[in-house]
Amino acid sequence: MNGFSFKENTNISVQDEPEKALAASPIHYVQSGLPPFLMMHGDQDKLVSPSETDDMVQVLKNNDIDVDQVIVEGAAHGTVEWIQPEVVKIITDWFSSKLQV
Repeated sequence: MNGFSFKENTNISVQDEPEKALAASPIHYVQSGLPPFLMMHGDQDKLVSPSETDDMVQVLKNNDIDVDQVIVEGAAHGTVEWIQPEVVKIITDWFSSKLQV
């Protein structure tokens, strides 16, 4: 796990307070019976490590949760690549398949 604080004291990293970091992490709440997940990550993301997505995908799989992982080439964190028709189609197709629309 990596990262830094956005709130009052930005001198604290997640390594300084691992209990709080774990409580804030969605990986901590994975349990059997959750709905399907679509995990997407940009290959140019410098804010969130791709290993965070890989770890979440593995934990979901270990709990027998349906999960699909997509790497968006050229996309950084929150960049324009995320709203391109090709990426939107991946998302809408995924929902259509899972909701059987």
